[in-house]
Amino acid sequence: ERLAASVYKQAEARRSEGDGAGAVDAFLRVAALSPDPTVRATAEFDAAAQLLTLKQWDRAIPVLEGYRRNYPKDPRQADVTRNLAVAYGEVGRPAQAAPEFERIAANPAEDPEVRREALQSAADLYQKANDGTRAAAVLERFVKDFPSPVGPAVEARQKLAEQAARIGNAAREEYWQREIIRADANAGAERSDRSRYLAAKAQLALAVPARDAFRKVRL
Repeated sequence: ERLAASVYKQAEARRSEGDGAGAVDAFLRVAALSPDPTVRATAEFDAAAQLLTLKQWDRAIPVLEGYRRNYPKDPRQADVTRNLAVAYGEVGRPAQAAPEFERIAANPAEDPEVRREALQSAADLYQKANDGTRAAAVLERFVKDFPSPVGPAVEARQKLAEQAARIGNAAREEYWQREIIRADANAGAERSDRSRYLAAKAQLALAVPARDAFRKVRL
């Protein structure tokens, strides 16, 4: 315990002196030496935080993953989730970053605006990872949980209509087009040029089958 405490002081000193790499090594040494789980947890967390400061994302990820696995009840788990979301994104792993943003959005302790933005980020990342099914599921949750402000909610409906069109689900595409029209009509003061445009575009798309049927009628 005394040895771990001594090494911890060395780690803090190196961090204060600007020796980030040395501080990381010392914090990780504390985690390996200390018999106290509380001290180990703090040392690992500090090591991960320092690695993030140094933008050593590839090195930070396994430390953060280990922290989540080893200390599931630790109150810093919310910070671990936020840090993993950033780190996975920085190393180009959208399929792993997206669930972390979903975790942030599912945390009732987070600010509602943070949760809303986290869901948007999760949907974008799933789309980037070519996982349209999960992107659509997140967008549907976004529309349900955050109907206001209207602008982003209408954009989410538009993305859902486009996703349905891509997979050839005409019924679902029509459903979201009608939802866009309904949302714009009920937007009140939040109605914008963009929401009007998307609603008009949806109206035109819904009119296509009737137009085509009309053109087939022989006069």
